Amino acid sequence: MKKIVVITLFIFSASVSAHWIPFGNNKYNDAFFYDNHEVKRQGDIVYVLYRVRYAKLSDLGDGSREAHLEINCAESSSKIMRSTYYSDRNWTDQSSSTGAMEKQRISPSSIFDRLSDFLCTSYY
Repeated sequence: MKKIVVITLFIFSASVSAHWIPFGNNKYNDAFFYDNHEVKRQGDIVYVLYRVRYAKLSDLGDGSREAHLEINCAESSSKIMRSTYYSDRNWTDQSSSTGAMEKQRISPSSIFDRLSDFLCTSYY
């Protein structure tokens, strides 16, 4: 009976965290994830929540970040709507946050190019 409970808890906890999908690493070896439960599309615009786990602490001492991103599929551009920074690498100890940033063109072959290609063709 105990084995069934442990197996059930393991499966449940794995499925809860399974919505954070890795989508690559950048040249600094920072790991990027997006939340497939938080992808919304309105016309050419895709909204997504993503996370970054920094390979090394940032200059400000941050180990991770979570951000709301707006991707314009027609323009191949993105805009961070809000970012939250964390001093640890597991998104628990919030250190600061920022509001919306300026829209930027998505660089070809970048980590966000890969994400936008996937989201713009997969979510309707």
